Amino acid sequence: LWPFFALPLAVYLFAWPWTTTARAPDGDEPYYLLLTHSLAHDGDVDLANDYREQAWRSFTTVPVAPQPGDPTGPGGAIYSRHSALLPLLLAPLYRLAGPFGAQLGMLALAAAAAAAGLAAARARWAGRPRGLLAVWALLAFAPPLLLYAGQFWVEVPAALAVALVLRALARLDSDPQAAGAGATRSQLLALALPLVALPLLKLRFLALALPLGALAVIRLRGAAKRRRELVLLAAAALVVLGLWNAWRYGSPLRMYAGHDLAILSVPVADQLRGDIGLFFDLAFGLFALAPIWLLLLPALAAALADRLPVAARRTHATAPLAEV
Repeated sequence: LWPFFALPLAVYLFAWPWTTTARAPDGDEPYYLLLTHSLAHDGDVDLANDYREQAWRSFTTVPVAPQPGDPTGPGGAIYSRHSALLPLLLAPLYRLAGPFGAQLGMLALAAAAAAAGLAAARARWAGRPRGLLAVWALLAFAPPLLLYAGQFWVEVPAALAVALVLRALARLDSDPQAAGAGATRSQLLALALPLVALPLLKLRFLALALPLGALAVIRLRGAAKRRRELVLLAAAALVVLGLWNAWRYGSPLRMYAGHDLAILSVPVADQLRGDIGLFFDLAFGLFALAPIWLLLLPALAAALADRLPVAARRTHATAPLAEV
């Protein structure tokens, strides 16, 4: 898969000077970078001295101040509300090459997400090389991945994790012995590690990890021992995350409260408006900002057709889109 990683990385590197001079880090990006700076140079997640010394000047000219409601600790410690997993991944590169090293790390994560997307599709549709190449090209060189590659957002490593989960699930399906009692521990880890990484990147990614984890448990239908191991590993990761948040931030849910997770309490009409707006809003909708999402519509049709007796009518070009 290395050519399918190297080519997107080369394109992202080519576009990198333009993307970094066209806009300064905004939104949550400066806070991920400041946390990366603290881990790289101080070895901790206390940002009080970084704010005091204006460490943000190493990567932006826009002043960065603590966000309202950021957790605090004894002795005037100030912590970030954001997860430290992405900064931990970038900290060694930041230590070696400063903000450029962290930027290079993000570009590599984006290129890895493109290659992992191809690997996930190939694990399911190995006999359709033309469709696979089309999917990979759209994934690697179109929005949103092309635009996110030069930015510091957890969605990029999350996309990589989801692609790795899909690849592991496809391999379980293609190996009857693995889906039965013969699943190996390496196959289990290939599935469990990216699943666990999702909520560690950001707590709200539980909305992705939980259904994917439930699907994994179903796929391990005959491997009772591996199924128990997967459930125990996921539960242990969530318990450790909750204990860390409770110790460091005073709440197992970090910056959230219990009512923030009560999705079922939201009126159905409000949920429908939000879901429709997520895709069709002209200012911020996925279809408006990243038209590649429109491919979900024929992909959904292809996926449904693939489950019907008329599977022979499937097209070779669109079926892989359903997998990616």
